[in-house]
Amino acid sequence: MKAKVKWIGDDLFIGTSQNVHAVALDANGDSLVPSPLENILISLGIVLQLLCSVFYQRLDQPSVIVLLKSAITIQSSLFNRHE
Repeated sequence: MKAKVKWIGDDLFIGTSQNVHAVALDANGDSLVPSPLENILISLGIVLQLLCSVFYQRLDQPSVIVLLKSAITIQSSLFNRHE
């Protein structure tokens, strides 16, 4: 699978898949379109929903809701080196 990402101004980007499906993304997440991390979280939720649905269909419980919450902490020793 391939994707192309184009910057269209400010913090807005358009991502296009090889199947020509396009999605707008906002790097700051402060507009009407999702941020890249929100998009990843939604995609992960869909995958988990599909996996849970397959599992629960075997148990005759087809109704499954997946709730996800993210917290991101970035730490890097690269910027904290004292030489």
